[in-house]
Amino acid sequence: MNIPLEHLKHIYTEDLFLVKEPEAVKDSYVDDANPVEETHTETGVSEPETVRYWGANEKGILFIAYDTDSEFLNKDDHEFLMKIIESGLRLGRQDIAVANCAKFPYRQIRDEVTHEYLVFFGDQKTLAPRSYGQYQIIKEDNVKMLYAESLKDIAGDRQKKRKLWNALKSMFNI
Repeated sequence: MNIPLEHLKHIYTEDLFLVKEPEAVKDSYVDDANPVEETHTETGVSEPETVRYWGANEKGILFIAYDTDSEFLNKDDHEFLMKIIESGLRLGRQDIAVANCAKFPYRQIRDEVTHEYLVFFGDQKTLAPRSYGQYQIIKEDNVKMLYAESLKDIAGDRQKKRKLWNALKSMFNI
């Protein structure tokens, strides 16, 4: 049974320490270029974990989704997003970062992952503190942002694919 670490503080009153076990199976979507390290204070309490993301983020293009079952994205969503990124935007894994809002709070992702472009996939109430129109480019704090439905919803709907593609073309001046 896996209990999220942030929930343990409500169960145990004593200091807990995380002991890493060797990984049996490596997730193919984990980015080896962005290892995660835990730090501890003198009291033994863990500091907030550094945001993990997939990709090298060389061009400051951040995609955020919400997926409770995967580290970053499930296989179908990952394949669909990479098709858009590689075929449509002519970018690669090295250019982007993909973060999961189910694993880290929106504010922490936004503060820790350097970006000039931000694309949200999913329910805005879950992803971000404010609500914006879908498929509209918003510029805030020198960051171009775009909100869209979930990748699963877009992948199954031709009209939504068209809306997303038109918005991405506008966002990236294609």
